[in-house]
Amino acid sequence: MRLLMFIGLGFIAVLISAQASAAELTPQIYHCPTNLNIQQVGDADRCTLTMRPVDAGQRFDNATQTLRVRLHNPLAEPTSIVLSIRPFYLANIELYIYRAGQARLTASGGALHPSGKFHQTLGGHEFIVNALPGANDYVVQIDAPGFAQIAFAARLMQSPPNLNDYKMGISLHIGMLLTLAGLALIGWVLRRDSITLRLFLITVTIVIQVGLGSGAIPLMLPTPALIETAMTLFISLVAIRVALWGWLYQGLIAPQLPDRWYQYSCHFSYIASGITAGLYFLDMLIAARFLTLFLILSIPVLHTVGAMKARSINPVFKVGLVSSLLIYDALQVLALYLVIMHSATTELPILITRVLDITVPLLAMSAVLLRNWANDQALAAAAQTLARQEAQLQSERESQQEKSMLLDMLTHEIKNPLTTIGIAANSLEGQWPELTDPVHKRFVNIRRAVNTIDQVIDRCDLSTRIDGQAIEVNRTTVAPYQIIKALGPGYEANWQRVILTGSPHTTVTTDSSLLQTVLSNLLDNAFRYSPENSNITAHISDADEQGFVSITLSNRLTPDASPDPDRLFTRYYRHGSAKHIGGSGLGLSLCDRVITLLGGSIKATIDNGCITFSVRLRQ
Repeated sequence: MRLLMFIGLGFIAVLISAQASAAELTPQIYHCPTNLNIQQVGDADRCTLTMRPVDAGQRFDNATQTLRVRLHNPLAEPTSIVLSIRPFYLANIELYIYRAGQARLTASGGALHPSGKFHQTLGGHEFIVNALPGANDYVVQIDAPGFAQIAFAARLMQSPPNLNDYKMGISLHIGMLLTLAGLALIGWVLRRDSITLRLFLITVTIVIQVGLGSGAIPLMLPTPALIETAMTLFISLVAIRVALWGWLYQGLIAPQLPDRWYQYSCHFSYIASGITAGLYFLDMLIAARFLTLFLILSIPVLHTVGAMKARSINPVFKVGLVSSLLIYDALQVLALYLVIMHSATTELPILITRVLDITVPLLAMSAVLLRNWANDQALAAAAQTLARQEAQLQSERESQQEKSMLLDMLTHEIKNPLTTIGIAANSLEGQWPELTDPVHKRFVNIRRAVNTIDQVIDRCDLSTRIDGQAIEVNRTTVAPYQIIKALGPGYEANWQRVILTGSPHTTVTTDSSLLQTVLSNLLDNAFRYSPENSNITAHISDADEQGFVSITLSNRLTPDASPDPDRLFTRYYRHGSAKHIGGSGLGLSLCDRVITLLGGSIKATIDNGCITFSVRLRQ
């Protein structure tokens, strides 16, 4: 970051120092009316405008612009002056000496002129003109669009270029851009992702564009045809450059702004940029330049709005992102205004353009660095959260293991006394000579209590084994009808309430023991929560088209005992009115988990005071 700051400050210092040129040779520039006839005697005297004519500044074609240049020869004798006209990409230039109201052509040049190679130099075109002592007027006609930036400089021919010469500024400009491209390349090598790659590509594109536009690359080309191709590539890169810049910012903004309008707008801008570049190569300059201006103005606004609307974004990163976009927007608008309104009369348009060339990668690098910092902050926070969650999970595992050990111990310690109580009750009942009804009921209650506690222990043990994934499913072919029928003797006289229908021969492939546990729990619930003497319906259906067999159990509910169907399979859930009825709240939760383990499904529906459980298993 400090290196980027030093580069920016150094560039600004050079721009400021570059203004200190020889005051006595500073050209005075005047724009001519668009209806000027240079061949008419004295007509160039009307070239007194300090600003480009409005009708000329709004043109998108390569119209001829005419300017009058006044140079002051400080010597007392005629001398030769080197007149520089910039930038390099000006298509055609005709230079006239204007004396006694007459204009005489003295030299021709330009990037696309057949003999332009003679006058071409880094950054522009140089013409040697003869100057009398005092003021000398020259008329320059340039073929360029209305918004092209034009600049003039002059020096005595016998005076060598000094450190303030514009060529030094261009060389330093290209050197700084190459440095930024190298930094971008290093950033991509160190952190290979799409963002750093996009940053490198846009920086390289700016280097190539400046190399083309300044003449550094065209001066090395041997033929005018190649120079013309280079100039076409230069102007097409204006549209490609702004599209690449938008592509980079889309990569920064899109993860926090998934809105379709933003994605579609970005894609539209890329398509428009490609079309614009193609129009330049097809020599459709008016349409291409209009689209270029539209892209230059609209793409920054698009991403500025996108950055402002971005959600779930680091606040510091968002401020930096929006600030960089606003600075870029302001510089673009200022550059366009100065180029259109004050071209040739001030060096500011060229200086602002150079500032933009440096600022674009600097702002992009700053945004990428902020993005990396925000990502690192988020990763650090995520790592801390993950560490806390892992510690909490480990604590829960240890707690679960302790609970499992305690439950295993309690199961063992309770099972033995229960077995002893059951055996003792059966022995006493067998030795009792005559059982009265009260005594018989006591023995029945003892066996019922023992069975209830035994069932609760078995359910807790099964639930623990499922939680610990310590249960093995042994699949065999079983008939649900026969399993339900086999449960009948365990319910004694109550079994008369069960109406079992369906096919006795329909089978499913599942674990017989686990399915028996599920059906037993469902029957227990039906007997426990239905009115006395009401029927309980169990039905086994044939396999459906998907190969699933349905097992349904239905019973009526006691008044005011309708449970919440969304919470029926929640562990330990029990309806408020069922608290006086024995139960652990584990049965239905266990049924749901066991059926899921078996690869099936279970659901409950309550309709008109009747509850129906439906179990689906694959045949």
